Amino acid sequence: MIDNTLHPSKRPFLSTAIFFLCCWYLLLCAVNYTRQRPLWLDEISVFKSVSTYQPQDFFTKKLAVDQIFPRFYLFLIQKISQPFDFSLLAVRFFSFVAMIAAFLVWFKVAGQELAPKASEARAKLEDNLQYFTFVLCWVASAPLVYYSAELKQYSMDVLASGLFVWFLYNQKSLAKNKAQYLTILTLLPLLGLFSYPAFLFFIFPVYNLLMEKPKEKGHWLALALFCVSALFAVAFVYFFDIRITKANVHTQGFMDYSVSFQSVGAFFKTFGEGTMNLFSRWFAERPRFIKRIAVFFLMCGLIYMVYGFFRSFRKNKYFNVADNLAFPIYIELFILGCLGKYPFSVTRTSLFFCPLIFIATIKGIAELKRIHPYLYKVAHALFLTFLTFVAIGIARVVLTQDFSFSPKIW
Repeated sequence: MIDNTLHPSKRPFLSTAIFFLCCWYLLLCAVNYTRQRPLWLDEISVFKSVSTYQPQDFFTKKLAVDQIFPRFYLFLIQKISQPFDFSLLAVRFFSFVAMIAAFLVWFKVAGQELAPKASEARAKLEDNLQYFTFVLCWVASAPLVYYSAELKQYSMDVLASGLFVWFLYNQKSLAKNKAQYLTILTLLPLLGLFSYPAFLFFIFPVYNLLMEKPKEKGHWLALALFCVSALFAVAFVYFFDIRITKANVHTQGFMDYSVSFQSVGAFFKTFGEGTMNLFSRWFAERPRFIKRIAVFFLMCGLIYMVYGFFRSFRKNKYFNVADNLAFPIYIELFILGCLGKYPFSVTRTSLFFCPLIFIATIKGIAELKRIHPYLYKVAHALFLTFLTFVAIGIARVVLTQDFSFSPKIW
């Protein structure tokens, strides 16, 4: 019989399994990156700017073929790839590094959220199984593998969201080292120069800082540094990007992924379909039955996202856990979708939200034990079976052929 009170270090099989999954995900990304599949339509459009623009053009001209891409990030891609004659490995290098770094950051966050804390003397087996499930979600996610090797900004979005969430988890402990804390608060908003979704997270550190006691030494300095840095990032992106890009031209192409107000029926139809897309398209698109099965499990995440927020926020007024972060970000995406400013239900543009959905889904399935312990065990076992099936299909495609953004894994 398994002793559920053993510390994780005394359960080598589970620790080894988690380590193996981490290595397997990194291997899939590496193979996907080194295979050097040909550039596809959107990448070709971005590549035209990278390979033909003068450095100043990134901050004074519209991008080629009306692309939307953080200008400073694209400028750096040109600088690092130019000495290598804009080879596929060079232009995709930042995307690869960003996704690997994102995985490591979210791995750390999930350890704090799902696995037992180091300060606890005892650990529950189910906590470590949830941690294992989170890592398996990455291995079974076609977008999180594919976008590790695409000339687009989406892997950087995942990294930026992970860094913000990591900071929010550790904000109080980081504040003990004032120099380090102030440095991080100054640098964190600059992620907006690399990732547009990073701006969605700006409100949370500000709120947490306002909730702190004003009399604490350095409190107002910390708040001022973050706000000044945030204003700089907003001004930079507006002046050198939004002002030049004329984003309204591009958002028209995503109107099908926005919330419609043409009628009450259209509103609920687009809102419902958009939300389902946001919670069901993280594993694989083909064959289509995978998405249908995913809906069953990820509905637990949708329900828990709302329930967990109100339960958590009553106990903890700070934004520092996944329970009270996922729902406000979803509301921000919903509002932007209503305004037609952001395609909140498009997989790639909302990829940064994916890890939070995974955490909410795993915790939502765990809540089933409130109904009956065996219901939770059966649901969790089925979810693990589903993830394993998808992960094997993804690995088969990655290791044998070029991996497309919508691969048919079986």
